Order: sequence, then structure tokens, then C-alpha cells
Amino acid sequence: MAHLEWTHLVGQPKAKEVLAAAFAGKTLGHAYLLCGEEGCGPFAAAVDMARAILCSTTQSAPCRECPSCKRIARGVHPDLHTIVPIALTAEHKSEDGFSDEGMDFLREVVVARLSHPYDEVAFDAAPGIPVAWMRQVMRDVNRGAVEGECCVVIMDGVDLLEDSSANAMLKTLEEPPPNTYLFLVTSRHHAVLPTIVSRCQTVRFGGLSVAELTQGLKALESTPFSPETIEYAVSSSMGSLSRALSNARNPDLQSRADAILLLNAALSTDWSIRAPLVDRLAQTGAHHLKAILLQAMHIIRSSLFENATLSETYIKESGATMQSSFAVADVAMASKICAALQEASGALDSHGNTGLILVHLIVNVTEILHGKKC
Repeated sequence: MAHLEWTHLVGQPKAKEVLAAAFAGKTLGHAYLLCGEEGCGPFAAAVDMARAILCSTTQSAPCRECPSCKRIARGVHPDLHTIVPIALTAEHKSEDGFSDEGMDFLREVVVARLSHPYDEVAFDAAPGIPVAWMRQVMRDVNRGAVEGECCVVIMDGVDLLEDSSANAMLKTLEEPPPNTYLFLVTSRHHAVLPTIVSRCQTVRFGGLSVAELTQGLKALESTPFSPETIEYAVSSSMGSLSRALSNARNPDLQSRADAILLLNAALSTDWSIRAPLVDRLAQTGAHHLKAILLQAMHIIRSSLFENATLSETYIKESGATMQSSFAVADVAMASKICAALQEASGALDSHGNTGLILVHLIVNVTEILHGKKC
């Protein structure tokens, strides 16, 4: 058996160990439920596993050079079936399923997802998994492998399945043809139908560390990001490489810097520092203020995840570590601060006085940190 080469998946050593051991020992189960926050690696792991299973090499798989690997890269391998959430428009549909434009659209989406599994996906409408697509794939799977010995299914967004789509898949999930492997992906394990969960082996994926996110950003982009951009992207990612990549490609460094100043103002009790900041931020407009508040929530949450076992948090600025006086490992405190930030964002939506909203926010967060009224 070839050695499993992880060409896409970043980090996740425990998940890698479980899947690689099953691959090397020829003990792969017929169905896996890969669970984790979006952008943390479940879909990338499914892509790597599918490529490795279908690769024809006897060395490191996937080799990316054999005919099978090249067909997967072009999205034309007959034994790899990929289903992902999509938002169809009227021209994509026909009476019996999909129009020619719809089929072209499906192929384009699948090739893009397989080629760039960490890219964030934007939808113009609520996404779903059409039952016509599910039925078509299940028919193809039940006919068995066309080219090789194995047939592989990747299904993202399994938590979005409606009853009709789930029923179309359940028979195959219960009694799969020989040498058929299904990799089901979800970021919401609790929303997956119990009848699906019970028929799968579950592999969980956690949030990525700062080092893993930094490594991933450097590996995924041919043009290097600046250190400042990487720091901003990672700190706002909450452990998701997809989110970090999106942040790095579309950086809002000024909002990040102002969020740091706002949080530091809440840590201080010196109004000679606070007042000039409030005056300046109040003049920037509600749109920028909402971006600042969102960045502040990302900072608090990321600090909580990064320092869950530590007694103190940090807020990074220009690579320096700044110790604060509150325990970020206190989930209740972090939740209260995020709630205060969300309340301020809502007040901005109601066109309140920006200066008063900021003053109220700073005082509110200070009281949360110190546990007493200011």
C-alpha cells in the first residue's frame, strides 16, 4: 500500500494519524463523518483521502502525476463523485433536473472546490444540496467503479440535507457497493441527521494554531503576504485557515489597529487616553466602527481559544505581546465582552450617537474586566 501524502490538509495531527493508519493498514471504513469548523480542514482531508485512494502509484499517494490524479485535478475522474452546497438560479434548472448551463455550473464549482479546498465560498442565496444531484450521484455510485477498483464520494454540507436528499443517500450509506468510500463533511455535527451519524465513523477537527495558520498562509499563496498582513489574518481567523486566507487577501489593518486601541482603552482607567480615541473614532463613521467592533470580537475570541489553559491573555500589536489584567480563559467574561461589543454594533445600526456609544462600551467592558461599577 502506498504511503499517504497530505498535499492539502494543514495541521490536524490526530485526524491525520487516524486516517493515515486506516489507509496504510487497508482498514478504511466505508463512511466517515469529518467534523470541524469551516476552514479547519475536514474538506481538505476528504480531498486528500479521495486522491490517495484513487491514485495508481505504489509509492506516495496521491502522486499528482499519474493519469488518475490528473483526471481528478480536471474534475473528470469517473470514480470520484463530489457534492457540495450550491445556490442554483433559474437557468441552472430543467424539468428533469439540471439544464446544460446547470451541469456546467456544477462542474465548475466542484473543480474549484477540489483545487482550492480552503477558499471561502460565497453564495448569492441560501445554499443547499439538490435532490436531483444526490440521486444522480447515488445511481452512479451504485453502478460501481468505472475505471479502477474503488469509488469515492465527497459530500460537503451534509448538515444541509433535506429529507428527500438524505433518503436518496441512506440506502447507499447502509449497503454501499464493494470498495466504495464516502467522506461526509460538516461544520455542524449537531445538525446532521442521527441516521447518518450512526452509520459513519466520526473524525473531529479542531481549530488550527497560530503556527499552523501561518504555515498554511505561506503555503497556499504564491505571492508572500507581509508579516503585518499575516498577523492580522491569523489573529482574526478564530482557528480557521479559510477565514485567515480571506482576511489576508482582503486585509483591513486599520480596523484591526483601532480595535486593539479600543480594547486597550477599556483596560485603562485614564480618560486622558480614552477621550482623544473616542473623539477620533466617532468621526470615522458607523461603517468603520462596526468593522472595529467585529475585529475586537475576533481578538477576544481568538485570545480565548489560544490561551484557554493560561491565566492571562495578550493583544498583539506590531509583534509585541501586551499582557492584560483579565483571565481570557474565563469563558463567561469573554462572552460578556463580546455581548457588549455586539450591543454597541446594534446601537450603531439604530443610528445612535457614536461618541456616546463608544463611551458606554468602554465603561461597560471596563466594568466586566474589573467586576465592579466604574
